[in-house]
Amino acid sequence: MLQAGVNVPLNDSALGLPLDAKRYFVGTTATFEAGNTVALRTEHDLGPCVVGAGLWVRF
Repeated sequence: MLQAGVNVPLNDSALGLPLDAKRYFVGTTATFEAGNTVALRTEHDLGPCVVGAGLWVRF
């Protein structure tokens, strides 16, 4: 997994904006069998990206 983020203050008092990005690396294998025989086997590499933002208030 790769991850990067930053907190950006919006003003001098109490508001801020957190930004975050993540990239996952996932590999999987699916096997389909008919009785004792493997009918199909596939391998997949997944790489979803997740981006998040929010608002924080300090008090």
